[in-house]
Amino acid sequence: MQVDDYPFLFVTGELSTAIVTRKSSVAKKDPIVEKIQNGKEYAIWGTNNQLPLEVLEHIASDEVVFRANEFNKATHFGQGLTYYTEKRIKTGIEKDYSSIPEVDDWMELNDIQRLYAELVEDYESLGNIFTGMVLSKDKTQIARILRKQAAWSRLSVQDREKRLVNKLFYNADWANLKEDETVEYDVLNIFDPIADLSQKSRALEYIYRLKPITANRHYYDLSSVEVLINSGNFEDKKAAKQAIRALTKNQLGAIWHIEMTEQYLTWK
Repeated sequence: MQVDDYPFLFVTGELSTAIVTRKSSVAKKDPIVEKIQNGKEYAIWGTNNQLPLEVLEHIASDEVVFRANEFNKATHFGQGLTYYTEKRIKTGIEKDYSSIPEVDDWMELNDIQRLYAELVEDYESLGNIFTGMVLSKDKTQIARILRKQAAWSRLSVQDREKRLVNKLFYNADWANLKEDETVEYDVLNIFDPIADLSQKSRALEYIYRLKPITANRHYYDLSSVEVLINSGNFEDKKAAKQAIRALTKNQLGAIWHIEMTEQYLTWK
């Protein structure tokens, strides 16, 4: 599907709406941020670069957090992904949900509902989404959209000249990192990805990155479970469980049951 075929095409889920823009006349740069990255060419995620796995482990081991996360995902997904075009009428703007065969075929080819569910999973669990865009052979269309698992993704350190994140490093095992098993992808300009995409001339696949909205974050956005980790909530719950289990294990149970009759008590 060509991005400028439908300039007023909106794609929307239950709670969010986004518009595809063609070009921007404003040149933007990020300030230089987070200079210290332990000498790595990628920005570490968390203090030990294992924060995504820690978050997922906490979700999987805490029934309250798991159910809350499932609720958030279901609410975010809503009734799934749909699209519409806008028509200007005398009284304002009217949304037209009429089917467009080319768009329907593209959404079916990309299994768009499953893709949307996967992206919602990454966003609600880890607070970050990394989407791969695969161009057609002639590079005039976005042929496929793919999910890059957030837990496996690490962004390159900011380029000091243009002050942009230019690369995404993809590896399923960051604890035992091997360079020959890491895949690199180009990351589109976060301020104007469509214009940047039209100028690329090398690879057929690029990463579309959502810019963090959390204050003082440049690489990875804050997730709700990360807040619980930072607050010490999980440590307190673990300590409380250990204390209860210790009391239960060490308490004395009944060995004898002695029954005294009324006559005995009267005699006494």
